[in-house]
Amino acid sequence: MDTDLDWQKWDQLQSISEGEEALCIGSGRQEMPGWVTLDRRDLAETDVAHDILHVPWPLEADRFEVVLCEDILEHIPARTSYVTENPPADSSNFQIHTLNENKYLVNYQVDCFLLVAEEIFRILTPGGLFLIQAPSPGGGYELADPTHIRRIHPEMFNHWDPDHEHYGMSFDSQAKFKYEWQDKSEGNFLLALKKVT
Repeated sequence: MDTDLDWQKWDQLQSISEGEEALCIGSGRQEMPGWVTLDRRDLAETDVAHDILHVPWPLEADRFEVVLCEDILEHIPARTSYVTENPPADSSNFQIHTLNENKYLVNYQVDCFLLVAEEIFRILTPGGLFLIQAPSPGGGYELADPTHIRRIHPEMFNHWDPDHEHYGMSFDSQAKFKYEWQDKSEGNFLLALKKVT
């Protein structure tokens, strides 16, 4: 564990009140009492077995007060394709090819990260928190895992802040987030973003 980070504050940000819901994306075999867990694998500990690269997610809009991504975002590819029986209804971000009467090939036309951010924005309640733990750029953890395929930088989320000069500069997005809190060390960073409408 990275001892240079404020884990007490991180735990406080993850606390939810009675009647609130929280989602852990990429929970794996982690037990998360009181949380909804989502993983691409259908495990005993998983509430929702779904690949986050397949949008839309089978989750209601404005449902969660907290969405947690611990060591997930650095695994998201720039582009991907998948075969499905249920292609996205909104095909503006995809090329969809019919393979046969029950199968479709879906090719992403935009960066997968942008669509994941859109989905997190969609399922968060207004004012809800998007919590991110990721390897610090240039730190040892960033290169330690061969499945890390994307560099995550804490400042990249300025592109989703409507009051920041970079907002809308590189891409169009419905998602809007404001920085709520962050902490960095040589190995990791922790980031809390608030959904704004």
